[in-house]
Amino acid sequence: MKRNEKNTSAALLNSKMTGFRANKRLSGLDPKKLNLTRTIIIEQGKLRIRIPVQNILFVRAEHVYSRFFFQSDQQTLRRISLDKLLTKLPEEFFIRVHRSYFVNLTYVREWTSSKVMIGEEVIPIGRTYKDQVVPILKQVTGI
Repeated sequence: MKRNEKNTSAALLNSKMTGFRANKRLSGLDPKKLNLTRTIIIEQGKLRIRIPVQNILFVRAEHVYSRFFFQSDQQTLRRISLDKLLTKLPEEFFIRVHRSYFVNLTYVREWTSSKVMIGEEVIPIGRTYKDQVVPILKQVTGI
């Protein structure tokens, strides 16, 4: 081997070792300290997708799928039930307002006893959820 090749190999080896040390250090960290608690992991087959909770406006059920609506006018469809998804989301941000919808309370712009407005979307409040939803909306909005 030439001298430059040795230096390159040594540098590559050192960089791999440094990366190994960094990974070893990260493996001991608490996810709460990394602020990963404000994200949810959705599995789609072998693919795992991390979604920041603060970007979700609301979620609508579509049979066995859930459609996510985001701040950036984007949508995504994932195979997960609302019941299962609701267990993954922080309770202080999300509330189920209908059997097919739950909303991020942060983005509720207007509401009545029968509907919630998020952006331009009108989301119905179901009769069975009304008694639970209206007091929470009053408390959150201060009305």
